[in-house]
Amino acid sequence: MMLAIQQMCARIGLVTGKGLTGVIKKYYSRKVLYIILAISFPSITLNIGADISGKGAVGNLILPDEPAFAFSILFTTLLMLSFIFFNHPNIATILK
Repeated sequence: MMLAIQQMCARIGLVTGKGLTGVIKKYYSRKVLYIILAISFPSITLNIGADISGKGAVGNLILPDEPAFAFSILFTTLLMLSFIFFNHPNIATILK
C-alpha cells in the first residue's frame, strides 16, 4: 500500500509540478489540508524512524561489537550533514 501511495504522489508531482500538499491546497479547503497533514505526519515520522533503525541494525550485523543505536546515530548525523552541505541532485547521486 505504501508503494501505491508513493507512486500516486510521484505521478501527481510529475503531472502538476507540485507536491501532494500543494495539489490538496489548490483544490481543497484548508481544513482538509490540515486534517491530511495531521494524519500523515505521524506515519511519515515513524517511517523515517523505522528506516534509520533498520540501517542501524544492518550496521550492527556488519560490526556486531558495536550497538545498533550507535549506527543509527551515525547515519542520522551523516544524513543531516549531507542536507546542509549538498544540494538535492548531489544527495540523490550519492545515495544511488
